[in-house]
Amino acid sequence: MRLLPDERLLVSSMMTFHFEAAHNNSPQTDAPKAGRPLPHSSGWLARALSISLVQVLITVTVGFYWHRCWSGSSLLTLNSLEMVIH
Repeated sequence: MRLLPDERLLVSSMMTFHFEAAHNNSPQTDAPKAGRPLPHSSGWLARALSISLVQVLITVTVGFYWHRCWSGSSLLTLNSLEMVIH
């Protein structure tokens, strides 16, 4: 039986959840239990938004310079390939 990529992802996710649930209840672990309420953290929204903003700025800046510096060069040009569907 051959699984599609989506099915493999679903099976591996289910196995991971099962493994975590089975090992999270053991008395040997000092890790916090899953589903517990999160502790209060002041300013978490501002930190999350600022980190997201920095990620967007980095992505846009790198994309701008990438296009500016390397827009003319290419390892593979699709124009040289024949069209399969006319």
